[in-house]
Amino acid sequence: MFFDLFLYASLVVFGIGLVYRIHRWFSGQITTSAGASGSIRRLGQAIRGILGVLFSVRVVAVFKAILLDVILQRRILKESAYRWVMHMLIFVGFMLLLLMHALENWVSMPLFEDYASTASPYFFLRGA
Repeated sequence: MFFDLFLYASLVVFGIGLVYRIHRWFSGQITTSAGASGSIRRLGQAIRGILGVLFSVRVVAVFKAILLDVILQRRILKESAYRWVMHMLIFVGFMLLLLMHALENWVSMPLFEDYASTASPYFFLRGA
């Protein structure tokens, strides 16, 4: 019960922060040699740019960047292999926690028929 409460509370905080950052990015004026660029125009340009990337060949470069820079953390590997191993162990541990417990209704339960996240691992010793 508390886990669900904290999960949803953290998602709400994340959503509020995301909306705040997007609002700050689109609010205000940017003045260039072509004139001032307002929020609505910038929003339209951002949507056009995102759709332009998603429906073009450049989407491969975006997925490559997500895979190499976000998931495999290439920049940290270039700095130090030891640092990269530490980061990957923490990253993989948190991702498994997210998938196997926070999203257990959609991931763990369909994959494992007798899944129970809080059951004692020693119940098999009772012969039950």
